[in-house]
Amino acid sequence: MNIEIRKETPNDYFETEAMTRRSFYNVYGPGCDEHLLVHKLRTHKDFLPECSRIALVDGKIAGVIMYFKCIIHGEEGDVTIASFGPLCVDHKYKNCGIGRRLLEETIPLVKEAGFPGIVIFGEPEYYPKIGFRRCREFGITDMEGNASDPFMGLELTEGGLHIKGGRFEESSVVEECTEEALAELEKNFPPLKKLSKPCQWSYENAYDDREGYHYEYATHFPKAFECLFKEYEKEADDDILKEIWENFDKTPYVLFTGKEAFGIFVINNETEPVIEHLHLKKEPADAEKMKAEVRERLAKANKTDGAYE
Repeated sequence: MNIEIRKETPNDYFETEAMTRRSFYNVYGPGCDEHLLVHKLRTHKDFLPECSRIALVDGKIAGVIMYFKCIIHGEEGDVTIASFGPLCVDHKYKNCGIGRRLLEETIPLVKEAGFPGIVIFGEPEYYPKIGFRRCREFGITDMEGNASDPFMGLELTEGGLHIKGGRFEESSVVEECTEEALAELEKNFPPLKKLSKPCQWSYENAYDDREGYHYEYATHFPKAFECLFKEYEKEADDDILKEIWENFDKTPYVLFTGKEAFGIFVINNETEPVIEHLHLKKEPADAEKMKAEVRERLAKANKTDGAYE
């Protein structure tokens, strides 16, 4: 697989937006608007094209990272920092290290551009592996005074994000991503079915101290999913796993209690949502009880139109 990282050109615009749309559709909620952010950023005053990059696999766009300027208001004045979004990889190329490549090749560019740090809202299980820390460790909050787990930062200079009384203000590009603008942009793409799913990850619900069991997208925890799936299938053919990862209508999940992965399931949405695989790493009696509970919980979420809530 030949991976190329380079700047985006006008000839790439439509393909980048289409890839972003495929990557995020129905992930955090029904539909998505991340491709609209890509579309709006290119002409916005805060955009940092010199730091942004696309990834290509065998000549086709497979990922993108878009950087832009934001402000942290501190007691001693405002500090301009960088943020990025979206960072995404096409479903068929997930788990190939493309997202990490995009980060590793662009973070030095942001540092060279003179920014003291990067602040994002992202997946709290992933970004700490790249060196990001919770913003509350720096004493930074959002404009409402909140500092949830997905609110993270990476210092590029010593003490660059230790800003006394720091309050993070997002770029105004977010205000341009309206429902009307999304509806207009959507006219350029083939229709996709909007679905509510049982594990649509949201920043507001992503905390480390969740009680009971919860679902997470397997693409965020591929090794845990593959290990449990092969245990479930015993001598599972890797072609089965590949088909699950690449099929847009199949959504694999890992089940957790706290941070311990204890099971998997796959939702097949090709006709209506059904559980295609369900496996739990527990004693037989506990497994059957838990399976019944999981199925009951998913059944309650099943709407009449075949979507999940």
